[in-house]
Amino acid sequence: MDGLDRVLTSIKAADNVGLKVKINAVVIRGWNDDEVVDFARFARDTGYTVRFIEFMPLDGTGIWTPDLVFSKREMIQRINKNVKELVPLNNNNSEPATLYSFADSEGTLGFIPSMTEPFCNKCDRLRLTSDGRFLTCLFEDPGYDLKQLLRNRKSDDDAIRKYILQCTKKKPEGIVSIIRTNKLRPALNIMHRIGG
Repeated sequence: MDGLDRVLTSIKAADNVGLKVKINAVVIRGWNDDEVVDFARFARDTGYTVRFIEFMPLDGTGIWTPDLVFSKREMIQRINKNVKELVPLNNNNSEPATLYSFADSEGTLGFIPSMTEPFCNKCDRLRLTSDGRFLTCLFEDPGYDLKQLLRNRKSDDDAIRKYILQCTKKKPEGIVSIIRTNKLRPALNIMHRIGG
């Protein structure tokens, strides 16, 4: 069994036990943008959700540049031309992905246009990293040290709750601010350390 067969078998196994399967694909111009149509067909044929994510400066290799961003608009144009016209699903505004489907299929496509259509003002996501950092934004570095507070035997649930609320109220403007101030650069943060 090759790598693709193992992945497809695992997706099916997860689906069979009732897990809601979402397949994420970071699309990079000139690297894998030619696979957008194949992923869209996969969603249409199987009924799974495939979410396309614009390449963000969160890569550990530091290769990100603006010209590698393949936009949501380009992806939709390519799918409409080569697969079938997409229909918007008008999902919840706080979700990072804007959802679409095909009129004749249960498959769903999501687009996360972080670079070309930033949605920071609607973002309600929070993250806790494996090393105990609390992040209110993907681009927040270093975040807040929740591990120390949790390990402090004097911290009770109420103190922890207050600290989390305090941090959340300081949620930064996110990528919008970074774009506006021309501070975009590779590896602003590293996704595998944050948790995807």
